[in-house]
Amino acid sequence: MSPFDLIDLIPSKIQRQVMDSTIDFIANQAKSLLSDEISERIRRFRSDAEFQKAFEQAIEELTQNVGGILYRSKPPPMVR
Repeated sequence: MSPFDLIDLIPSKIQRQVMDSTIDFIANQAKSLLSDEISERIRRFRSDAEFQKAFEQAIEELTQNVGGILYRSKPPPMVR
């Protein structure tokens, strides 16, 4: 029995968590020792990296749109 057969006994959810935790650790080390850019490149290997990127883009678009709406709208009238 090869070691790779033993890995198949571990549930895939646990395998992903271990992989993501390892990637986070390496990315944090890269951030402190190298640069933010390298750290972010390493984080792209996480299993949820595509979701994280889409989420960040959605939040950025939302804040830009809300900011534009707030800027264009008139302030509410003052009530005395």
